[in-house]
Amino acid sequence: MKEKLVTAIADMNEDEAFSLVQAMLDAGEDPQLILDASSQAMSVVGQRFDEKEYYLPELIIAGEMMQTIGDMVRSMLLVLAVVGAILLVASFGTYNIISTITHEKTRDIAIMKSLGYHVPWRDSIVTSGLATVAGAAAGGHSVNLAAISAALAAGPDAGPDKTLRWYAAQSAAATYLVLAATTLALASLVQVAPGGVIATIAGLALLGTLASALEGSMTPHKGREAAVVTFLVAASGITAYGVSSAAWAILAGLIVHAVLTGLPKGDR
Repeated sequence: MKEKLVTAIADMNEDEAFSLVQAMLDAGEDPQLILDASSQAMSVVGQRFDEKEYYLPELIIAGEMMQTIGDMVRSMLLVLAVVGAILLVASFGTYNIISTITHEKTRDIAIMKSLGYHVPWRDSIVTSGLATVAGAAAGGHSVNLAAISAALAAGPDAGPDKTLRWYAAQSAAATYLVLAATTLALASLVQVAPGGVIATIAGLALLGTLASALEGSMTPHKGREAAVVTFLVAASGITAYGVSSAAWAILAGLIVHAVLTGLPKGDR
């Protein structure tokens, strides 16, 4: 059953994965066995990410699956919550501590695992706890690993050498500090700027993301037509029967995919 769980998670089959976890728990399996299987699956996900078979959305989905599985084996993780509670109870309460450990950290550490990094549970909890206590006096919120930021800073885009990718995290932190110091000036600039300027800047900032998304959806030959139709319908902004273009785009893409999949290869 452990091998089936590894395959289900790696193939993004959420329903089957959750059913297997529940079956293992009902059978009295050691929760650690479930977490080990999940860890193995995340290694497979990371390998597929390196091979460009999976992209950032798949990493996030896999992380969400790990979060749900962590919820299902919460009883084991509560032992770790005691360590966090001693350090963080003065900041935001026992419930939030347990929630942070069992929900957020499971997903975030899973994403780091898929990228080839081993994040120690105890050290990460203690470090983030001390940072939260230090920042609480200044009105700061809880400090925790950030799934998307961690994935960006630790992924291949941050450099081919895994041992040097920490530069990306440090650069991001320095950038955040600069932005924090200039927040008031930036807010004033936004208020006095013409309405269209901010929207234009935001649109330009998303061009790189859009280009990457288009490249990822158009590169595989299979399903390319459905991806194009989905993009065009969504971009059209059409609204019918009170339903937005995003919903119609998904429906149109599914129809095109179903039609083309059912055709013989020679007719496509």
